[in-house]
Amino acid sequence: MSEVEYLVQLLDENWNEAIDALNVSNGCGDIEDVHGVHPIILDIRDMSAGKSTDSKGRSKGANRINMATKKEVTDEDTYIYSRDIIVISESSNSVDYPTLAYDVRNETYNMSISIRTRQDDRILNDDTRVTPTSDFGVKRIRSLYLLVRYIIEQKRRGWFRTGSILYEDIHVITFGERTESNDKKNRIFGYKINVVMKRLAKPIGC
Repeated sequence: MSEVEYLVQLLDENWNEAIDALNVSNGCGDIEDVHGVHPIILDIRDMSAGKSTDSKGRSKGANRINMATKKEVTDEDTYIYSRDIIVISESSNSVDYPTLAYDVRNETYNMSISIRTRQDDRILNDDTRVTPTSDFGVKRIRSLYLLVRYIIEQKRRGWFRTGSILYEDIHVITFGERTESNDKKNRIFGYKINVVMKRLAKPIGC
């Protein structure tokens, strides 16, 4: 599994738990229930030209945020993906060798998480529309950001699952800088977040 795929899976699998933790109804009240939605979370490589769906069969829409919903069944609830989108890519990778023996290496991955939501796209988890409000997009982008931050902070030590086996793959995950990435013409609100992932003391040759 690549580092990008790992981060996609980390967010996707923990999103609904984060909604429950942060929403007004039964969480700490950081986000309104109406904005507790599951976005489409994509590997940037799933958005290449000529493909209409990603690796999970979900419809793509790029800047148009024209995403088809997809049901996700959990043990307790049935969630449906909203038409908001999160795209993950790798910005850079560096390696250093911390011992004189040169027998292990540390790997650092700078990851980019782009969050996009549309001011006029008021779609909820059940695929219905809510009454328009002037600050919908502002509140939605904030909520999506808080959900991403919550997951990264809670899962700051990364774990990789293969079947029923769970083992540590990423030793440190750090939530970093946020910059705005808005598209006024298309009425799209966006954030770009830098996340750093590290693997430490990896044996050379493995």
